[in-house]
Amino acid sequence: MKVSETKLPSMKKTPTFSDNYLNEPGPNVDDSGRNKKPGTSASMNVKPVSKVSSKLGTKASEWQKAELDKIQKRYEKMTATILEWENEKKIKAKRKLDQKESTLEARRARALQEYRNEMSRIDQIAGGARGVAEEKRRNEELKTIEKAKSIQTTGRTPHSFLCF
Repeated sequence: MKVSETKLPSMKKTPTFSDNYLNEPGPNVDDSGRNKKPGTSASMNVKPVSKVSSKLGTKASEWQKAELDKIQKRYEKMTATILEWENEKKIKAKRKLDQKESTLEARRARALQEYRNEMSRIDQIAGGARGVAEEKRRNEELKTIEKAKSIQTTGRTPHSFLCF
């Protein structure tokens, strides 16, 4: 049996731009990797800028400042517009919620009133039915008492009696 050898991928990390950048010596580091003395940086070795380039530099800085001011104003205007829109939508949503709540309260009040009316109607019907039932009971008791009296006085049972 032959065992085939497979080459495994390397686990070594490939260097990236930031790795290369971090490994390069900076302006305050000499070839040995130690810090240079202050005041000996590369920026100190730059020649002074001429008057022509300084005028261009001020014009450029003025332009930059003007552009940054425009951007800032545009941003503030956009932020104000967004804030206005947000407040408008929140107020509208709150108004809608209040309207729904008032509608719900009105429905609840109306339902409660209908419930009370229904209870009162049921009480009236039940009261009338109780009155009718009580009257029937009294009438039946009176009939029974009269029949008992007639039986006692005559000594005979009426034909409507089936129990004797």
